Amino acid sequence: MTQLMTLLITMQLKENVFWSKLVPQRDSNYDYVRSLVKDKVSKFSVAFKHLFVAGSKTTLIINSVNNSENKEIFLGLIDFIKLKKDKVTKIHVNLYDKSEIYSWFDKFADAASYDKLKDLCELNKGSAKGQADSIIDLLRTRLTYSKYKLEDGKKEQSYAHMSFFKNNERVQATDVDVLKQTTGVVSNGLMPGEAATNKNGSYYTSFGLQGVDLDSAPQLKMAAKYGGLVKPAKRQHEEYGDAKSQALVVTESFKVLLERAYENSIWTTIIDPKVTLEFLKARRIWF
Repeated sequence: MTQLMTLLITMQLKENVFWSKLVPQRDSNYDYVRSLVKDKVSKFSVAFKHLFVAGSKTTLIINSVNNSENKEIFLGLIDFIKLKKDKVTKIHVNLYDKSEIYSWFDKFADAASYDKLKDLCELNKGSAKGQADSIIDLLRTRLTYSKYKLEDGKKEQSYAHMSFFKNNERVQATDVDVLKQTTGVVSNGLMPGEAATNKNGSYYTSFGLQGVDLDSAPQLKMAAKYGGLVKPAKRQHEEYGDAKSQALVVTESFKVLLERAYENSIWTTIIDPKVTLEFLKARRIWF
């Protein structure tokens, strides 16, 4: 990486769940969404079982918003179908994205052979291998989908029982003065938490020391100086200054699409929200 401002996110290691690694934002991994979808759909079908008493004669409707190729959504639904087998209800998925994307649902529809379908659905290994043909038959008869283009929230989304919404807004880095940022520090710095604030429609997350008495806490005074040194130390010709500490910023423009998803479904699950629960509550977005 030639520039400091390539943003990183944490990913849990498969080898040891107690450790995390940093990866570039663009390489973030959404494998966890597969189990999330299976879990949420399973819980919904139990909580609202009265909606599906007719079994295969009823339809569970799901909206998938901003999930690109929808690989994890597709595989999560397969895991749910494997769990329910021939008792599974019909499932219809509405795919919403800003542009036409060739999704995993399209790949399934276009696959010409059972072998390709088994590979695509990851049914060629483990306990699922013995029931692969029956699961594929269930997918062909009970899983359908439609595709729609998002129009910045101007058009309503179809009614659905559930929505899986991904916040696609990219996180950006910006310079801030830690002495002017809302503080999340408690216990005299033993817990140096970050605080999050909304400024003119942008959501800032950073280390801040606004209102903190630094004369009685020299360790925090040093932290403020150190925070301003990181960027000049790693980037040539960058001058040191009070406003050189880093904050992460994400705009709230996704809120319109999120509200559309919320208004037209019973359950809404946000994937990679990039904001805290307080942010959503402040805008009356409840889940």
